Amino acid sequence: MSLVTTDWLEKNLTNENIKVLDCSWHMPNTKRNGKDEFLKEHIPGSIFFDIDKFSDPLAKFPHTIPTSDLFENLSSEIGIKNSDHLIVYDSLGIFSAPRVWWMFNYFGHNKISILDGGLIKWKNENKKIENGPEKRSQKSQFKCKAVNITVNSIYLILT
Repeated sequence: MSLVTTDWLEKNLTNENIKVLDCSWHMPNTKRNGKDEFLKEHIPGSIFFDIDKFSDPLAKFPHTIPTSDLFENLSSEIGIKNSDHLIVYDSLGIFSAPRVWWMFNYFGHNKISILDGGLIKWKNENKKIENGPEKRSQKSQFKCKAVNITVNSIYLILT
């Protein structure tokens, strides 16, 4: 399942195997901050996924995909388990969430979907919003599977 509707997510928000990730990220020149916006409003139960943090800190280019060890550690810190079905969204509709979808697929986690229309559509439909920090999930033991060869091959071709 690669795309889910807002109605589907609303019906499944309380499912213990669903984790919702707010992946909002903005270009530096916009003077916007995804984390600050998350604290003001997000889909209930969402976890903020910091794209800057989930990048290789030693790479010479920004937002380089991290090592599998770093990805496992950071995913575990925010409570993601291999059994979770992840739903990713962003505040612009569909801007940075596909990057996170791609990263999880790259590391072999295929139980991930993008929320069709993101937070914009969710709000336009007057669905419930909450604010403040995310509820802390218990640290997990997320493990990357073999790197997805198809995704990896496409990445190599494009670079």
